[in-house]
Amino acid sequence: VPLEGSIPGIPVGSRFPSREALRLAGIHNQRIHGVQGQKDFGCQSIILNGGYETDDDFGDRIWYTGAGGQENRIQVSDQSLDDSSNLALLRSIERQNPIRVTRGPKSDPRFRPSGNQFRYDGLFRAVDVEQARDSRGFLVYRFLLTALDESAADWEPAASDTTPTRAARLVNYYQRKASLALSIKQLYDYKCQVCGVRLTTSRGPIAEAAHIFALG
Repeated sequence: VPLEGSIPGIPVGSRFPSREALRLAGIHNQRIHGVQGQKDFGCQSIILNGGYETDDDFGDRIWYTGAGGQENRIQVSDQSLDDSSNLALLRSIERQNPIRVTRGPKSDPRFRPSGNQFRYDGLFRAVDVEQARDSRGFLVYRFLLTALDESAADWEPAASDTTPTRAARLVNYYQRKASLALSIKQLYDYKCQVCGVRLTTSRGPIAEAAHIFALG
């Protein structure tokens, strides 16, 4: 089973000079891809580094664009949920496992680390997925991640004498099927099943999947 959660000895805010340094530290084992994950286990780590124009970073909340459909960092075709990275992110919505988030030098200027570095910004959780269209009209999938740790816009380098501590935490949650929610949105063309309204943005339609009876 791949290593999930925080890495012992690597506090939030730690900075790295390269992706190879991230790999050696155990933060993110992919030299190129922005998603580290598997369809059966879920996603363990992502890197935000300007890979897709449809990424939206709000600090403690991130709309992270899935993988696929690019050539030389240019979108040339629609994304597919069959892509292994997208399947891993869907699995993480179901499992609600922690995901390590790292911001790179090409990420949102409001939150990127200084000095052309990469910064580990703590644990997030994938909670939702939506369809969108980029500026060229291609279909992409955006995954909503919310922070579990404190995630600030400008972390200071960790002091060398900082000793991380561990605390046990037991959490019960309902296993959600993100693929089911997405299929319902598509079935109804992103229209509200009550009033028939269809909300659209510059990136395409948007809808929320809600339970008639609360899941909790």
